[in-house]
Amino acid sequence: MWANNFLWSAVFQRKNHEFIFRLARDTILRKDAVLAYSALKKRLDNYPVGNKELLEVCSPDCELEKEMVDKIIKKSPQVALTYPETFVSMSKDSTNLSRVYLGSAIGGVETDSDGAISRAQALLLSFKLREGITDEQIASWADNLEEQVHVTSANNVSLSFWSPLSFSSWVIQALSKSYRWILVSASVLSLFCFLASFGANAYQVRTFSIT
Repeated sequence: MWANNFLWSAVFQRKNHEFIFRLARDTILRKDAVLAYSALKKRLDNYPVGNKELLEVCSPDCELEKEMVDKIIKKSPQVALTYPETFVSMSKDSTNLSRVYLGSAIGGVETDSDGAISRAQALLLSFKLREGITDEQIASWADNLEEQVHVTSANNVSLSFWSPLSFSSWVIQALSKSYRWILVSASVLSLFCFLASFGANAYQVRTFSIT
């Protein structure tokens, strides 16, 4: 799903302050999926409640482009979008068109002969926290991310998230499960070998009498 976008293929090469969530389905640019995307983004943007004190703030041009990408995605069920770049007016009063890059937000894209998106399978949204915040604040934000992903739902939409903290936790859990199974397997094998050797010794010491 991400293979056609080099930015998406490097999505896991991130730092502890960066978090990602993804929505996926057969065709993502539909009203239910876009509403789920917008609702989840709004709740994450305003955590802790009512402010963005933990999120890193980029330059005004960067913030403006991020806002335009969000607006474009919200309108995507009704308008045709070209890919990986589209052209939009940055304000209602302006007739000038600005180029906005969508390749880092929309994935699994198929286009028609005119370059317009005919199908898109995933939406990606990333967050970066400020440098210098505490580990407790990072953990709190990560817990909220996981909670909000689980409570956000839409028909036929798959939600998934990733962060370095969650990834390390999943790896540790997987290794722990594997370790337990290895111990169980080793115990069963040891018991089998013990019983087999006991049976072999019993056969060797058996005596026979001739009458």
